[in-house]
Amino acid sequence: MPQSQQSLVATFYHQQHQALVNFLQFKLGSTQEAYDVAQETYERLLSSDIASKINNPKAFIFKVANNLAIDRIRQRKMRGDDEVGDFDGSELVSPSLSPEEQIDLELTVAMVRMFIGELPPKCRSAFLYYKFEEREYAEIAEVLGLSESMIRKYVLRAMVYCRQRLDQCSLGLGRKMGHGEGQ
Repeated sequence: MPQSQQSLVATFYHQQHQALVNFLQFKLGSTQEAYDVAQETYERLLSSDIASKINNPKAFIFKVANNLAIDRIRQRKMRGDDEVGDFDGSELVSPSLSPEEQIDLELTVAMVRMFIGELPPKCRSAFLYYKFEEREYAEIAEVLGLSESMIRKYVLRAMVYCRQRLDQCSLGLGRKMGHGEGQ
């Protein structure tokens, strides 16, 4: 195996491993499967001779991982044990986006999904009802047995929290990639 191949995978692993796992966790709905597919991605890269032909390693590695994740989802559906549902990421595909922009979009959605999961249960429920089921505050209040003003507070708190966490992650990724302050 060429040294450049090992170097590519090692560099990517140190800079992007957690982002890759987060992306896969969103796509697969399973932390264990996300780590398994990430490992399989690295194994595939290490066993091939493609390092010198890759123009954009991040896009390429995410694409390989995405393809492996889709294979896993198909296998689940064939076995009849697809606990994740029908979301396979195709809803996010846009012909106007470059592959790099598409991966960034999918990664952002995966991170936001993870942040929503970090919210307290009532806050999370209010936010999901409001943003994804497009329910009115009064209706959500009735369903959750809370006041309308409390629902407004929960929704605002969730939006602020997700925005802050996304900003924190963006700053962290920028610094890791050499795009931080002073660059």
